[in-house]
Amino acid sequence: MSDEVQETTTEETVDDTQDVTESQEQPAEANTVDGLPDWTQDLIKELRQENAKHRKEKTAAQKAVEQQEQQLAEEQGKYKELWEKSEAKRIELETKLTGAELGRMREAVARRHNLTDGLAKRLQGETEEELEEDAKALLAEIPKPQAQTATDGGAGVNQTPPTQMPEDYEIQEMAAKLGVNFSHLKQSLERQARS
Repeated sequence: MSDEVQETTTEETVDDTQDVTESQEQPAEANTVDGLPDWTQDLIKELRQENAKHRKEKTAAQKAVEQQEQQLAEEQGKYKELWEKSEAKRIELETKLTGAELGRMREAVARRHNLTDGLAKRLQGETEEELEEDAKALLAEIPKPQAQTATDGGAGVNQTPPTQMPEDYEIQEMAAKLGVNFSHLKQSLERQARS
């Protein structure tokens, strides 16, 4: 009896091995269409071709979208660059205009107070009122020439002679004290002495 059991087990083992081998071979056969009828093979071939066509169209569409996005990004970059350039130009022109207006106000204030060009450049302020105050402060720092009285050759009538200019060393001291150019200060004093 033990011999019969062993033979049965051996036969079952051989049959199981054959089943496993056949099941492993079946998927390979399932991937091929050679054993299928012709109409089925034609249908599978058509479906594969259609699938390949759709994959190619999808790839082409994705490339087109990427190109359009890249082109759009480049255009936006160009517009941004143009806007930045125009904004920089606007700021530059605005600065020049402000500087020109300030220069014009400085000249007008200097003319009203008989200041030389050198002293006019020294004026500080952003508004005309500030420039006026600075011009008055500058004039207050400049000493006025003292008027001397003279008698008219025995007639006893007092006359005011022309204003006497300070000496050059005095003007140099004033220029150093005020932080201005000596020649500009001298011109301003001469102008004041004449008026």
